[in-house]
This record gives sequence, C-alpha cells and structure tokens, in this order.
Amino acid sequence: MMLWRAVMAFAALLAVSLPVRAADAPVLVIDPLAVARALTRSCSAPFDLMVQPLLDYCDSWDGRNDDPELIAEARATLIRLGLTDATLFDGVEISWCPLQRVNGMAPRSNRVLLNPAYKSRPVDLVALLGHEMVHIRQYQAWGEEQFRCRYGQEIANGRGMQRANPIEREAYEEEDGIRSHLRLELARPLSPAENGLSARCRSGEGACFLPAARPVGGACGCPSEIGLSPGTVY
Repeated sequence: MMLWRAVMAFAALLAVSLPVRAADAPVLVIDPLAVARALTRSCSAPFDLMVQPLLDYCDSWDGRNDDPELIAEARATLIRLGLTDATLFDGVEISWCPLQRVNGMAPRSNRVLLNPAYKSRPVDLVALLGHEMVHIRQYQAWGEEQFRCRYGQEIANGRGMQRANPIEREAYEEEDGIRSHLRLELARPLSPAENGLSARCRSGEGACFLPAARPVGGACGCPSEIGLSPGTVY
C-alpha cells in the first residue's frame, strides 16, 4: 500500500512538474504502472523515467549549441569571483534546451541544461548555472546512481522539484547567495587595486559581467531581449 501511494504521488507530481516539450513534440504521458515497475526495478529508475524523454529531446534540439560565449561568460564569472570551483566544470557539457516549468537541469553527472530564456538575463544566468553546478557537486559526492536514487525517492515522497526537496534546497540556497553576491559586485565602487580594469559592463538594458577585465570606459555589451546592448566598462 505504501508503495502504491508513493507511485500515485509520483505520477501526479510528474503530471504538473515535468517540463513540457516544444509544440511539435509528442505529449509526455506518465503511466502509473510504468512508475510502479520502475520503483520495483531500482530506486534510481523513476529519475530516469522522469528525465530521459526530456534529455532525448534536448539532445536533438537545433539550438542546443547556440551562443556558447554566453555560457562561457557565466562560467568564467563564477570562477573569477570564487563562487564555483573551476575543477567542478571539468568534463561537464553545458548546453541550451527550451525547458518549460524548469529553468535548468543536471540530468547526468556530466550534463547541464539551461533554458535559453536566460540568455537575455545575464545575472540570473550566472546564478542559474551556479545552481546546476551544485547538483554536479552532489553527483560527485554521492555517485551518479546514488544521486538519481535519492532524487527519485524525494519525488516519490511528494517533495517535488523545488525547495521542499532537500536536494534542490541546497542548490536554491546557493543560487540565492550567488545572485546576492553578483548584485553587490555590480554595485560596488572600483578599488584602486584594480588599476582601472574591470569585468563589469553597464548598458542601457542593464549590467552584466565580462569574461575578463578590460580598461574602464571602454566599449562593451550586455545580452538583452533586443540582442547585444552596447555599454561601457565601469
């Protein structure tokens, strides 16, 4: 009875929480019996049932490798500001996928998917990537099989994919901290020790970080909904 309740809770949650594919993709239907079989097969099987259809779609999505410089800039910012260890990115493939109801995902220990809607939100993109790298760190600490097992168990217990799930709570808290740090970093005065060099750009559409420091007052640009918005290094 407890297993069946977990199955039904898991299936109901998937119906409202799973990302929906693009309009031309088939509708994802979760069969409670398939979930039951997955739970009895292994504790990690429900995680695969949840993410594999999405991963298959993302792997074939045409825009997955577009604008690699935006991902590179977000990664460089996390490393330069000491917010994420550079070695954590080793061997990790980061690409875009038009996720719905989910902003990002780490479906495997060496994969990160980011919603392309974040391309025009550079500060939020850095924080989102930091969130997903927490999951990569969890994969490395627990092992891939154990991560998938723990995540599937949290879902089956009705804790969802948000902060009620302790695996996600750790990542959301990291994301919150990164976003706060970035806002402070964008607002602080340039220090004398920086010798007139800065990795910050202020444009008409907002501020962003550059992958490397440049002379203050030089031209730069920040991603926005209208494309690259011209600005000035400050």
